[in-house]
Amino acid sequence: MFKIAIVGAGPAGVSAASRLLKATANKNHDEFHVNLFDRSLVPWGLLRTGVAPDHPEVKHTAQTWSNVSDFPNFQFYGGVNISDLKKAGIKSELSLKELLDCHDSVLLCNGAYEARTLKIPGAESRRVINAQKLVGYYNGDVMQDWDLEPAHLQGNVGIIGGGNVALDVARVLLEPALLKPSDVSAKFLELAKEVHKISLFIRRGPFDLPCTTRELRELIHLPSVSNVIINGLDKPLGESEEYAKLMKSRKVQERKTKRLLKLLAESETDKKSESKFGKGKTVEFNFFHTPEINYESSDKISVEFSHRGETKRRDLSALVESLGYEKTPVSEFITDVNLDSGKAFAFDRPIYMSGWALGGAKGVVGDSTESSRLAVQSLFDDIENGILKSLPRKNMSSIEHSNWENWKKIDEEELRRGQENGKQRDKILSISEMIKITE
Repeated sequence: MFKIAIVGAGPAGVSAASRLLKATANKNHDEFHVNLFDRSLVPWGLLRTGVAPDHPEVKHTAQTWSNVSDFPNFQFYGGVNISDLKKAGIKSELSLKELLDCHDSVLLCNGAYEARTLKIPGAESRRVINAQKLVGYYNGDVMQDWDLEPAHLQGNVGIIGGGNVALDVARVLLEPALLKPSDVSAKFLELAKEVHKISLFIRRGPFDLPCTTRELRELIHLPSVSNVIINGLDKPLGESEEYAKLMKSRKVQERKTKRLLKLLAESETDKKSESKFGKGKTVEFNFFHTPEINYESSDKISVEFSHRGETKRRDLSALVESLGYEKTPVSEFITDVNLDSGKAFAFDRPIYMSGWALGGAKGVVGDSTESSRLAVQSLFDDIENGILKSLPRKNMSSIEHSNWENWKKIDEEELRRGQENGKQRDKILSISEMIKITE
């Protein structure tokens, strides 16, 4: 029997566990025992804490792998951090070397949860909020700090970034009332009810806008949004030569960009006629804008932006930085990483990587599970070729953790509370309360 440790209980990790255990059940491969580790007490990673509350169809993909605990050779170790870098405040920790000593190999699916931040003076202001924290706030992520203040989210909120996360945050801030039936945190609904305008500040131009057409459509078609403003361009987007050229293009690789920019151009409110401006909320796209420095007062933050050599100043109630995530390495001893197969080495032994832990913070759930499939296939191939062998190993010492049965208790309680409150799910918002429920 091969004993495999998987680090990270998000889509990549749980789908990998499911593949290994199904291979055992179907007798297609050698027998596997899988230990699944996650620093959180609960599984599903960004499906639970990253996907916007108004996208339940994405969150529900977790049900695809929910029967993983039915396999007898499976064990979940929640609340255990795997890292050579010790984290303050986390009780249960193992290094990669300690994990390898107790397993035949390790599959790293631990994602990328270190948020990129602004490197400018004033970025430490309490009115500068990282999108990761805000997303964690509205998704009830118990691994995040809950220290946002209501005064920071009202009136005009700025967001640096134009990717899917930035647009998710914008949409959720502008229409919190629509989220009431979802699994959104009740604390967040109260926090965001006074936001009337979102100003997106994007370093590059519209032709490099990184969001998807779906995310853009959902934002600008919100019932409460009456005005869509585009700033930073020499002329209206739909009148530019570059736009006209793109619309005439028949290149397959440009179809997504065409749909995206056509939607944006057709949604722009005519700024020459103020009578066309509605009384609803506003979404503002500011292209070619780079933040330089921030000034904070008791009720606002003033942000200076460089736009094509000119400096412009904007007063905002808060500035959200949505700059993406950094890969979170668990060890400095990982070498020879193959980005295609997911194979790597650590301490002269083959290990495997997938999802954001391998390729960085990009792609959707399907990309992570496909990456996971390739990594598991590499593991199968190495067993067949005699590269990965089942060797004598140490017994894993007793370590404090939360198991899958505990997760089921938490899951049932959240669903019960949700039913009582007319919601899909009412999440438990503290680690201490989760532990109390499982006792």
